[in-house]
Order: sequence, then C-alpha cells, then structure tokens
Amino acid sequence: MRIAWITVALFATSGALWAQPVKGPRGERYGISAIRDVYPQSTPQETLASVVKAIDGRRMDYVLSQLADPDYVDQRVRDVHNGRFSGMVDEATDKLAKDPGTVNRFRRYLKEGEWDVQDSTASVRLKDRPDVVAFRKVGQWWYLDNRKRPPAETKEK
Repeated sequence: MRIAWITVALFATSGALWAQPVKGPRGERYGISAIRDVYPQSTPQETLASVVKAIDGRRMDYVLSQLADPDYVDQRVRDVHNGRFSGMVDEATDKLAKDPGTVNRFRRYLKEGEWDVQDSTASVRLKDRPDVVAFRKVGQWWYLDNRKRPPAETKEK
C-alpha cells in the first residue's frame, strides 16, 4: 500500500514539475530545450523567421516555450490553463487552425515589412495593415511579443 501512495505522489509531483517554466542549462522551458542553431533569435528578424519555421514544422510547443514572450506564456499557462502548458499549446494550435492566414502574414512581414528596432523592443509593420508584429529582448534573445498595436507615441512637451 505504501508503494501505491509513493507512486501516486511521484506522478502528481512530476506533472507539476513538468509545467514549471524553469530555465535549465540548455535554456529549457516546459521541458523543451532551446535549439538556437535551428531556430535562431539573436535579432527580431531571426526570431520571426524561426516562428514561421517552427509553425511550418508543427512545433507550436517550441514557439510558445522558446520564441514567444516568456512572461505572457507563463501568465497564460498559470491563469488560464491551470498550470497546463499543453492547454496553452492546444489553444494556440486551434487559433492557427481557425486563421491559417496568420503564418502567411508573418511571411509577408519578413519579406515586405518595415522594421523599427530599438535596444530592447522592435516591431515590423506592413504598409497596408494597421497592426504590427512586436518583439522584446530578454537578456540576449529576442521574443515574439503579444502586442499587436504599435506602442503609444510619447508627446514632446
């Protein structure tokens, strides 16, 4: 009987540990290691290209764990998906399935976009669309930001 309780406790604990956004020595988040030679993110342009490549390779788990804004993903996993990273992956996959044009727009942003890159933020826009694809730098890596509108312009006094 004791072994049964230990087994149950181990499974319960391992599930909770799996969902933790802990950064490991290889840049691991949610159990997924960063593969920066395949999906580079040293610049916002590289990050967007990596997002497209990961989506094309059906690696939404990689997009969310390694390429998307870590603060946004962590908050959403915690507050919306009860700590289940797989729920976040399912949600994003469903959104892409309902709007398959998203990845094609990302390709357009890469090819035709006008980039505005600052020290720790960047955005790219198309001449015929009001929205932007935004990025933010955390440490040495760039991440896809959830913001879809350009930041408010500050008025000079």
